[in-house]
Amino acid sequence: YLISGALVGLFMLHGMALLPEFAATTLRVMTSEDVAWIILVCGFMGSLIALILRAGGFMAFSGFLRARVNSACGVLMGTWVFGLLLFVDDYMNSLAAGTAMRELAEEHGVSSEKLAYVVDSTAAPVSVIVPFSTWSAFYTGLIVSSGMASATEGFALYLESIPYMLYAWFAVLLVPAVATGVVPTFGPMRSADKRGAHTNEESPSPTASPPLSVDAESGPKPGVVPRLSLFVLPMLALVGGTFWFDRDFLSGIYFALGGLIVALLGLRILEFDEAFETVLRGFISMIEPLAVVVASFTFKEVNDALGLPAYVVGIIEPVVTPELLPVAIFVSMAILSFITGSNWGIFAIVMPIVA
Repeated sequence: YLISGALVGLFMLHGMALLPEFAATTLRVMTSEDVAWIILVCGFMGSLIALILRAGGFMAFSGFLRARVNSACGVLMGTWVFGLLLFVDDYMNSLAAGTAMRELAEEHGVSSEKLAYVVDSTAAPVSVIVPFSTWSAFYTGLIVSSGMASATEGFALYLESIPYMLYAWFAVLLVPAVATGVVPTFGPMRSADKRGAHTNEESPSPTASPPLSVDAESGPKPGVVPRLSLFVLPMLALVGGTFWFDRDFLSGIYFALGGLIVALLGLRILEFDEAFETVLRGFISMIEPLAVVVASFTFKEVNDALGLPAYVVGIIEPVVTPELLPVAIFVSMAILSFITGSNWGIFAIVMPIVA
């Protein structure tokens, strides 16, 4: 849809010469320093995730939780804690936490709907709140490309905005209240809870899609001994490295990724060729969100050429006061996100207008 919109915009601007202009626009986007930074950060974040998964780090933490969970509430709270610690990427968070906790949910009669709520309401919000994630990398790039901060100050501005991300804070803090029963469920969720408790299994809705799972090549290496340190230390290295290199997120990722590869080779958990293949596989796993990034920036370039930001500002400026601007942004983005089913794409379109 983003590419289709960009092509329509280029047709409006250049008529039948839209294809050469489309080629020039995509080339500008792909050679942009901001977009290149996002591609490297998100891609190698995928590589870091893949290595931790392959080395059994996530499996070790899952086992750590299993030994301490003995109730439905414990399953939900354990899933929440797991999700909080998997802050580096929301998709990886959903996949790893859902896969790791599904069996426990079945054993304790937690419905698939309740498990999905906990996983999803933790994954994206925590990736926004913790600034060492693919989301923060994308938003920092948008902040810089929109002219709101220089390349060296974009990450600092993102850090300063975190306390004001009220929706993310509310969503992630509501989960334990629902899990412990402080906030009771109602409607379809209550029906799902009753079904799960009655059958003492996940018992998914008849219309539910098959759950995602980690394939054999991307999952833990057969025979690997799970080590909790291979989950904890790379996360600490990512955070520590980012601050050590003057809050340079890309340098932090290289530091954590390089250290993990050396550790896995030294411990003989992976051979060099296997580690290299895992790094590539992890990078490739991020192709879909990276394609959205490139398409979003292409659409943004076309919108800028059409004068969309100035046009929208000209319409809204007479009727929106500074006090009303935050709620106007929130409502308009909520509607656009609901209509399009997109998050990253909407941000790329709206950020320059807001700026």
